[in-house]
Amino acid sequence: MDASDWITLGAVIATPVTAALSIIFTHRGSLRLQRDRHNHERQQRLTGRRMTLYIDMAEYARDLEARLPYMADEMGVESTPGPPEGLVNEFRLDARVQVIAPPGLVDAWTAFRTADKRVQWEGLEHPDGIDPYGQPYLKWDGPALTQLRSTLSALQASLRETVQSEERGEAPSV
Repeated sequence: MDASDWITLGAVIATPVTAALSIIFTHRGSLRLQRDRHNHERQQRLTGRRMTLYIDMAEYARDLEARLPYMADEMGVESTPGPPEGLVNEFRLDARVQVIAPPGLVDAWTAFRTADKRVQWEGLEHPDGIDPYGQPYLKWDGPALTQLRSTLSALQASLRETVQSEERGEAPSV
């Protein structure tokens, strides 16, 4: 065999090998693109669920904030409004927070809900007084309402920070 035969043989062998390798690499690239697209779509769905959760948390916190003055109304001038229609059930909200919220936000929510439950307990079991209409009230500057207002502020700050980090495309770490 002379050199031209070797070159021809090399070309005959290299052509199918090159074709096979190009098919393999093209297929791998296609699979990688599909995987990346799937991961991106999954992340987008999670971000959408989280944003819905953050809005529900903010609505719940805002509703409670609006009712705080009624909890400290020793004159009984105004009756406490009920929750607005469409407000998410607090237990469902607690569960969603535990499942998809970032750890820092879970901590802020847990502290807020603990303070909320304390206010409910204190209002029923150890109120600072009873208004003229027979409704219990707590002092605005008493420990239970002070703690609730503090945890409410911390939750709202944590929510703002978390939403801003999500909007920047950062992984929520709050």
